[in-house]
Amino acid sequence: MTALTQMRSEDIVNISLSCNHSCFAYCYSFSLFKTDGKWFFSAKCSDPETHEQTEIDNCPVENEKAQNLLSLIEQSGLIDRLKNFCMPAENYMVCDMTTYSTGLRFADGTSVFARTGSDKLEQFFFALAKEYV
Repeated sequence: MTALTQMRSEDIVNISLSCNHSCFAYCYSFSLFKTDGKWFFSAKCSDPETHEQTEIDNCPVENEKAQNLLSLIEQSGLIDRLKNFCMPAENYMVCDMTTYSTGLRFADGTSVFARTGSDKLEQFFFALAKEYV
């Protein structure tokens, strides 16, 4: 796999999603990554209801959960959406503007990244974080 057109969800080894917001309670950073054939989860976020801060570092995740996320990525067409994302032109700068980023890294070292969020990934990661709190 060398060309961007050959990126497949089954070759993903790292999935990251983050949001920076002027209110810390709405910031989050999630990562699911594969090392030596095993999946691990890291997160820094606030509970959407209580705003209580949560940090999870390199917690092992069942392969089935990782496969569920990979299926979600495949079904939603996220790889193509990230490859084709074009940042809209901005004629102004807002210092405290909310920003999102989504990234995928593949087994061959290639990656795709865009300054956009993913509602489906966000829902998955927040649900996964709740399981580890």
